[in-house]
Amino acid sequence: MRNLFYIIALLFCQSSFCQEYVFDNFYEFQGDCNIAVVMINSQNNTYYFTCRKGSETIWGYLNDYKENIIHNYEVINFENGIQFNYLNSTKIKPSKWLYLEENMQYDVTNEIIDSTKTKSIIIKNQVNKRGKKKYRGKVELVYYKNNDLFPSKLIPLFGHHFFDNRDLSFIDNKLPQKITYNYTNGTELTCNLTKKLKINTTLKITKEQINYKQ
Repeated sequence: MRNLFYIIALLFCQSSFCQEYVFDNFYEFQGDCNIAVVMINSQNNTYYFTCRKGSETIWGYLNDYKENIIHNYEVINFENGIQFNYLNSTKIKPSKWLYLEENMQYDVTNEIIDSTKTKSIIIKNQVNKRGKKKYRGKVELVYYKNNDLFPSKLIPLFGHHFFDNRDLSFIDNKLPQKITYNYTNGTELTCNLTKKLKINTTLKITKEQINYKQ
């Protein structure tokens, strides 16, 4: 994706009722992971916007945890900006966010790489009734020593079925420069942060626009 410096929201409220989502940080990632773009509101962590890789069409998803809804978009990249075309919405049962894998444990260690970078290593283990651990994979997060914040609950989006939906407060809310997933079947997924921007983008959906997907 190129020419992402100008974020243009083309959806406006046409009535007194409106769902409004404001974003102030834009991140672009490249690599093996299936997330290409993330937009967040640093003052409100109840929603976020992501773009996933596709063939020709770029699909965007606005996840609203507070309202338990996902708004789906077609994202079009123009020469001088981006257009977000609202498609439909999906209601999500609250229980979907609460799925937990039984007997899984995540162990975290932190390392200093050099004077500018640190690394968090998250080991996933399955623990049997006797307390014996069986290795189920690893995630490595590389951070630069800065104050950039990034919700830790978004880290699972970059991999495939590694984390369940438990509280991820054991992961720092810091912006990763590199994310690497290692699975027991030998698969490795690496994703690198390639761009970060301060933005002022608002996506608005009116009552008339909302179309719930069947």
